[in-house]
Amino acid sequence: MIEKVPVVLDVERTLDVTFTSWHELAGRHALVAHIDQTRQDELIDAIEPRCVDWDDAGHTVFVGALGHGPHGVFALPVVDPTELMAAFAVGSHHDLSPRGDTAARARLAMQQILRDAPFVPYFIDAAGMKVRFVDPVPPLLAQRIEVAVLDFDLEALDLIDDDGREPPSLASSIHRTQRLQLWWD
Repeated sequence: MIEKVPVVLDVERTLDVTFTSWHELAGRHALVAHIDQTRQDELIDAIEPRCVDWDDAGHTVFVGALGHGPHGVFALPVVDPTELMAAFAVGSHHDLSPRGDTAARARLAMQQILRDAPFVPYFIDAAGMKVRFVDPVPPLLAQRIEVAVLDFDLEALDLIDDDGREPPSLASSIHRTQRLQLWWD
């Protein structure tokens, strides 16, 4: 039987999912709700505005896929997001770097960013990661984050903006949306 704490019950109610199994991730038991893949984008969009609140309540909640498996909703006690990057091999999908070390370099860059601008993931798989920053990211910090990302992999950029248009820079996207998306697909 899976014991569900109040935050997990809130996640189930909010997302209309049921956690039915668990998986060992980053030294913790992660609850997993198997999902109809047609709901994947809807669930990512539903988790994004709530992920920081759920993290504050003690659980990291995100849509993810291990290896080539199907995507599901994961909930586990708060964990360093870069440990999740290692567990999900973020950056390994279509890794065309000469040394095949994109995933390791991505983790190092995100560890640097995490020190200055804490974030919570709301989507993770081998092809990418989407995170929301915990605190507002002012323009100067957004520029430092942009430099850190550009230093490790220009190809990973997935610029987003709330109005659907491509922003003039990664820094402006981060400042405006308070999110960062990395993508290797």
